[in-house]
Amino acid sequence: MPPMILDGLPAWSRSIDPRLTIDYGQLAPIALAFLALSPTARRDLIEQYHRRYCFPGLDLERASALYLFFRILFKLPHNQPRAHTKVFGGWLHPSIDAALPDYDLSWPVTIDDDQGSLMIARFTGYSGKGYDALSEYDYFAGLFPVRDIATLGRLVGP
Repeated sequence: MPPMILDGLPAWSRSIDPRLTIDYGQLAPIALAFLALSPTARRDLIEQYHRRYCFPGLDLERASALYLFFRILFKLPHNQPRAHTKVFGGWLHPSIDAALPDYDLSWPVTIDDDQGSLMIARFTGYSGKGYDALSEYDYFAGLFPVRDIATLGRLVGP
């Protein structure tokens, strides 16, 4: 895998424009190639991408691509208790309301594991400075499983 295969990820932030249709077809193949790497190589790749596009400077299109990728790669809960949730960037997210008891860690992604269907909500915005993608990756990798290869292989986007 070339060191910056993650550059092939679709820029989710472009979906804020309702006139655009984003091709998410490369998400699953990139996730499968990524999972073929050793855990150390995976983290090194994320660290390179993080330094290049996410923090301390922010390339919103590239950062949004990685944010989306993590939600394809990891099987994240839709109802994580807010007290046990960490966020690593200023993504405008539907769970941002502190009055809600749960946080949808998988947003904007919804995957039906049985059918392999993939739904991705449109980007709604970002507020603030850089996205700490490396810390988010470490957080997810420490707490949540990656999606199984069979599910990733069946993914079909909208």
